[in-house]
Amino acid sequence: MLIQTNLFYVNGQKESETVFFNGERHGLQREWHPNGQLYIERHYQVGLLHGEYKIWHKNGQLRYLSKFVEGNEEGLATGWHDNGKLKSLTFYENGNPHGLSVDLNSDGKPENYQCFWNGKRKRIPGHRLDLMLEFLRSKGQIAPTKLDGFKHFTTLEL
Repeated sequence: MLIQTNLFYVNGQKESETVFFNGERHGLQREWHPNGQLYIERHYQVGLLHGEYKIWHKNGQLRYLSKFVEGNEEGLATGWHDNGKLKSLTFYENGNPHGLSVDLNSDGKPENYQCFWNGKRKRIPGHRLDLMLEFLRSKGQIAPTKLDGFKHFTTLEL
């Protein structure tokens, strides 16, 4: 049985709309900020996140874009600052961060690099992006060429 629920803020703005199939979230679910701007849009398949997952800032700028497959985050997840500049790039495999991850400041400049393998952060000596890329290459990963130009990153902690 399909049931759609709609919730509203006290000011009358729609807060959320969700479809349920046999008691499980199914299909498109949306939530809005109190100012009426779209906040979250995600897809479910019988209770599991499946498909595009988007989050927006209150000003309408996209904040986060990712993809889920049967409940697990997969592929490239991208984040943006509220000024529209790139904030983060993280790759996921089976729901875990995997490979190179980059955080950027509000000016769009890289400020932190991290390396993950099967969800675990790997320690790389400070300011040695070359070692991080070599680690990824040794594991059979192809390092994204657009990241080869970044020279520094902060030391990673376990």
